[in-house]
Amino acid sequence: MRTMNIKINTIKVSALFLGLAALWSCSSDFIERPPEDRYVDANFFKTDDQVLASTAPLYARTWFGYTDKASFPIGDGRAGNYRGGWQNYVRNVTEATEPELRATWSAFFNTVAHCNAVVRNIEAYAGPEVTEGIRNHGLAEARFMRAMAYMYLVRLWGPVPIIEDNTKSLTSTNIRTNTIASVYQFIVRDFEFAAANLPPTPLQTGRITSWSAKGMLAKTYLFMASYHSSGGNRDQDYLDLAKDYAEDVCKNSGLALLEDYWQLFRSQNDNNEEALVSLQWVWNSSYGGGNPLPSQFAYSSDITGFDDGWGGWQGATSDLVKYYIANQRDSIRRKATLFFDNDYYNYMHMRKFDDNGNATFVPLQFEAIQNRSQAPIKKYMPGPPIDNDGKGARQSTDNNTYLLRLADVYLDYVEAILGNNGSTTDADALLYFNAIRERAGMPEVNSITEASLLQEKRIEFAMEHHYWYELLKWYYRDPEAMKAYVGDQDRGDPQVSYVPNTNPKQWTATYPNVEKYPLTDQKLYLPLPAADAAAMPSLTMDPIDYEF
Repeated sequence: MRTMNIKINTIKVSALFLGLAALWSCSSDFIERPPEDRYVDANFFKTDDQVLASTAPLYARTWFGYTDKASFPIGDGRAGNYRGGWQNYVRNVTEATEPELRATWSAFFNTVAHCNAVVRNIEAYAGPEVTEGIRNHGLAEARFMRAMAYMYLVRLWGPVPIIEDNTKSLTSTNIRTNTIASVYQFIVRDFEFAAANLPPTPLQTGRITSWSAKGMLAKTYLFMASYHSSGGNRDQDYLDLAKDYAEDVCKNSGLALLEDYWQLFRSQNDNNEEALVSLQWVWNSSYGGGNPLPSQFAYSSDITGFDDGWGGWQGATSDLVKYYIANQRDSIRRKATLFFDNDYYNYMHMRKFDDNGNATFVPLQFEAIQNRSQAPIKKYMPGPPIDNDGKGARQSTDNNTYLLRLADVYLDYVEAILGNNGSTTDADALLYFNAIRERAGMPEVNSITEASLLQEKRIEFAMEHHYWYELLKWYYRDPEAMKAYVGDQDRGDPQVSYVPNTNPKQWTATYPNVEKYPLTDQKLYLPLPAADAAAMPSLTMDPIDYEF
């Protein structure tokens, strides 16, 4: 493991990015044609810089509707890690009329629409001054991000419509959803194109590479292996493909884990070499261009420095806290993920007011507040501007959001090696599995089981909006076991207490209000947004295979 110097020439600070991002306005209609007249026309794609500018909004702004409020409830709430302000996701009773549901659906389809516009316009309008390498780079970025959007769509809604050209879909009154198998195949094709046409090192800091695409191919094939399982066994051909791609990234990319786990979530370490795919937020751009997570999920305005930070009632479930109480040695990851009473952070500050109402910032020591979450979210909470080189504003911070980390590829490689075996002692599997644990200060293991791998993924990526998808993969091959696991999770509000004068610090917890919520087959996928289903009734018909 090693750290890396972060380059200054980054997509984040590109003037073209800021200008273009300001032009982009997200639509609430998933079939609406992108605003081509604003920039994606015959007068725009004349230089390499203009082509690169056209893909820049795909690194943040088009994803805003998902990231803003829904990412935690969907990715961690449905999985039993998070509880808080959007409890229907936690209770497995999401309604089709919920605004965050449609915002998420629209964000992904806005991303798809922007990608489609970029592909269409590069192919139609790229001038002779655009070099072949940049032309292919722009196409590859657009197809990669389209595949990323569809990875979320297919795992959240199941059958969804594949749209390659919004100018054609705009006039359609009979859009149908496509089968899950078709959507995964579409995703693979886009990631394969990206892997073949992106460079191995980022063109600008923050942009994706061929290793990003190969990492996502490994992940996609793992989902396909489970989706096409038989008798509870993953499809071996897809497992082999996942293993090949993950092994290539692990052994040949030259990338390494960041040395300290907690450093992953500091803005100063954005675009470290573990970051294979990240959303690139810009704190001082127009609304929708900065990271909104701290405003919604920070436990107090005292750790944002502004009059936001509305997450005091949001935090971890009893089910997740039980792991940390039973495994207090896993404190490095826990402290970077959740606040516990009496936690102290010398790199993060909180606002304090004196008797005259004057504010100062002091190193943060968390004190649990009665009738608030006793385990609020720490991960992705960067602190006030003083902790971020002066960057940050109300409802807008600069810290990136990970969509794929190298650690994820490590554990996907382990999963591909484990395959359909009950356990493995494979040398490569142990090497990469234990690399994750070593960084966390956890002891090495000499055997890996499916259960221990699932737990490692849960804890490594807790509060990164990740765990639901691991559970879905389990459902694909063993739905009854997955539903039983989810139904037995205690999603109540834990009460965590510091044990005074302990060194290292220790905590106890009680779980006074047990909350368990069954998951049915009918509730596995999110409902189609009511407005879109009403406007396009054909979306509720049986899915059809996509014609490639």
